[in-house]
Amino acid sequence: MDERVLVLTPEARDVRAVLQQLAAAGIDAQATSAAELVTAVRDCTLGAALLTVEALDQYDIGAVTAAVEAQPAWSDCPILLLTRRGHVASANRDAIIERANVTLLERPLQPATLVAAARAALRARARQRKSELYLHARDAAEAQLREAAATLEARVAERTATLTQEIERRTHAEAKLRDSEELYRFTINLNAQVAWSTTARGAPLSVGPGWPELTGINFDEFAARGMGAIAHPDDAARLAATRARTTAEGRAFDLEFRIRMPDGNYRWLRSRGSPRRGADGAVLQWYGTIEDVDARRNAEARFNQLQADLIHVSRVSAMGAMASVLAHELNQPLTATANYVRGSRKLLGTLAGDTVTTVHDALVQADASTAKAAEILRRLRDLVAGGDARRRIENLPELIREAGSMVLADAGALGIDYMIDLDPQAAVVSADRIQIQQVLINLLRNAVEALGPTGVRRIAIQTRRAGTHCEIAVHDSGPGVHADAAVRLFEPFHSTKETGLGVGLSICRTIVEAHGGKIWHAPQPGGGTIFRFTLQHAPDLPAPLAALAGPAAG
Repeated sequence: MDERVLVLTPEARDVRAVLQQLAAAGIDAQATSAAELVTAVRDCTLGAALLTVEALDQYDIGAVTAAVEAQPAWSDCPILLLTRRGHVASANRDAIIERANVTLLERPLQPATLVAAARAALRARARQRKSELYLHARDAAEAQLREAAATLEARVAERTATLTQEIERRTHAEAKLRDSEELYRFTINLNAQVAWSTTARGAPLSVGPGWPELTGINFDEFAARGMGAIAHPDDAARLAATRARTTAEGRAFDLEFRIRMPDGNYRWLRSRGSPRRGADGAVLQWYGTIEDVDARRNAEARFNQLQADLIHVSRVSAMGAMASVLAHELNQPLTATANYVRGSRKLLGTLAGDTVTTVHDALVQADASTAKAAEILRRLRDLVAGGDARRRIENLPELIREAGSMVLADAGALGIDYMIDLDPQAAVVSADRIQIQQVLINLLRNAVEALGPTGVRRIAIQTRRAGTHCEIAVHDSGPGVHADAAVRLFEPFHSTKETGLGVGLSICRTIVEAHGGKIWHAPQPGGGTIFRFTLQHAPDLPAPLAALAGPAAG
């Protein structure tokens, strides 16, 4: 790109003076002829032209004027015309002033004026060059656009229907979004949740208008003291640790805790929060809600108490069915004790020789029988006794044997083939001993009642390890459960027995699920029923597993 100033004047003195002054200002200037000037104007290879009025009269300025008129749209070559006061205007002068971008400079010409005018002309020319680049770029873009338009017409027509459907879908989605936002605002205003926000470090910024109504504490007091100052002493450390951890890690949180009300009482609240992040992933602010869950927590406590009471009632109600078992269990050891004692009384009169040993053995047997009766009574007392669930690490084989001895101690006399098959890997569980024995007793009693009076009478208990749980299965060879009854088998007050209350299996499910397990029913291949339930395995018991779960048969 040429940024020259071409000087056209017939006076050599004028040429030298102009060139010297421009050169002194650092402006590239050179003398030219009329033909060179025409070519430079036509080809747009100069920055500006400087002419004198004498040149207009002497040279063929018409060609210069024609070249000026033929310039492209972006070009308007600046021309500096040196004139003098009193000069008579000529046709050439008027023609070039009318058609060209002419700046008149009157003699006598000061160097500063000349330099300023030349620089202004070059700046104007530089702006025109930028326009040229813009026009070229625009022309190229328009050409590409025309070419792309020709190619895209078919594709546009093809996708018009799709785009129309997308627009309709988006319009519908936007309408739903607006409705959703309105519903959200309406819901927030109506429900009991209180919105809040904090800084990235957890300093309170705002809390909803429901906060003073919920807690009796205004925002300024809350912001000054913080949640930790009004939290329950048992929850303050946990609350502070959770907030510190989530703030440091930038993770959402969900926490329930108690705060002290102005009247001194405590109330359960639930706070949930999530961070809002910037483009760089850094946490900008925290937003969340606070909800009053005091009524729910109290209801849960009442429900747990009612559940414990129901389980206790179930254990007490089982006493009627256990009465016959207790009578039978105690009859044998007490009868044996009475016989041994009567025989010992007779032998005491003739103590001689081996008689002393015989009496001693008889009294030992009497003592053992009495101890057995006492153990039966102890187990029955523990089963009926009320109390909260207390999970401990329990020996599962021992727990199963104790429950079996309560229900199936006279299995042989009843003609029942009773087997226990224990997996050594499923030896220890985390459980409430009495409650799980209640489940086993209920299932074993149901199994006994399901057996027919004749034919195969078999009951088996099996255990196996199933991942993090131990599975206990009670098999019976009865007729099985009808498909219609199986659907509602664990529902409260639904029984397949004519005299049943329908609470046994429902309570079993409640107990097992409270222990983090599950209970279900399945038909046994070849006839009969299988009830299975799971308990959490406790792998950290220090006793050897093999010693805890040896094979056993009843």
